[in-house]
Amino acid sequence: MKKCKQPVLARLSYAETFAVLVAVGGPLLAKGIMVRRPMVVGVLQATGLEGAAVRLLQQLRRRHGPGPLMLRLPGREQAVLLSPTDVCRVLAQTPEPFETDSSEKHATLAHFEPEGSLISRGGERAERRALSDRALESDRPIHSLAPNVRTVIEQEIAALLHNAEQVSWGAFKDGWFRIVRRCLFGDAVADDRDLVDMLIRLRSAGNWSFLHARRRTLRARFLSRVAAYLHAAPVGTLGAQVAAHATNRSAAESQVSQWLFAFDAAGIATFRALALIAADERAAARAQRRGSDLSVPARLPAGIGETVADHTRHPPPDRPCDGLGRQHHGEGHRYPHPRALHAPGRRTPAVRAPVRTGDLA
Repeated sequence: MKKCKQPVLARLSYAETFAVLVAVGGPLLAKGIMVRRPMVVGVLQATGLEGAAVRLLQQLRRRHGPGPLMLRLPGREQAVLLSPTDVCRVLAQTPEPFETDSSEKHATLAHFEPEGSLISRGGERAERRALSDRALESDRPIHSLAPNVRTVIEQEIAALLHNAEQVSWGAFKDGWFRIVRRCLFGDAVADDRDLVDMLIRLRSAGNWSFLHARRRTLRARFLSRVAAYLHAAPVGTLGAQVAAHATNRSAAESQVSQWLFAFDAAGIATFRALALIAADERAAARAQRRGSDLSVPARLPAGIGETVADHTRHPPPDRPCDGLGRQHHGEGHRYPHPRALHAPGRRTPAVRAPVRTGDLA
């Protein structure tokens, strides 16, 4: 019986590949993979260079179809994802056949979470991922600690708004991470700003991936402090949930380091959503009409969905195929063992104005 031949992915020319690396990869690396560089972000926003990257990808899609498109690189195979369907498939089929532990991602994340699940493989990855799923209760629509978290949020927001006509990003960020530290480790850690400062320094080194030496002493001090806080976390905190499910192989401090990194993104999205609500009376009215019943799941508050859709805080998904270089078959495509797949993010809009407290009440 004659075997049906599947089409091979389209391959960009050298000129097109160079254009993608410069126009798409250049701004992403310049503004920082792990920590944004505010000055560079401002320049990119003012000049519209990221808009040029979007237009280039749209042009390539019109010319070659929805992809994936293979870059023409010496010594390795790299694909760019342009279709939401392909992105969803890659995310759904992680870690097999699409692994998260690419050499670039490992070099970047190892600066602050050397044993994180995203850069682990096999049984270690499964156990580390399971720890996060159990502690965060991924199988439940509402976490059992939701009432505790809500109490902390209400207390910190009340303090933030006390005698304040406007809320700047700096003030909001400080309040946000007090919430994070209290929910994770308990009230005793609420004022430990040095914990987040250490993480930011480690993430700043991660911006350079291979090119920056590991700050091993700083990393060890940061991870030791996280481990100590987890050990002492009181009942009713996420840290206590982690401690209850941790094993010798789960490397709990590295998993929580990833949470702290992700909480930064959540804070940015929340503040941007508040800015959108403050600028739109109808959005503010919808937000104020929302119920506050934590016993049933609810949709994201007004503004959050739009903010997350327009703001890709994390680096694009980097999903390498398995290290053996097997060929993987998709929807009518044969993947010629690409070493990695990239899904470029969308352009980030700037929000410069502080939020008036009257819009947050």
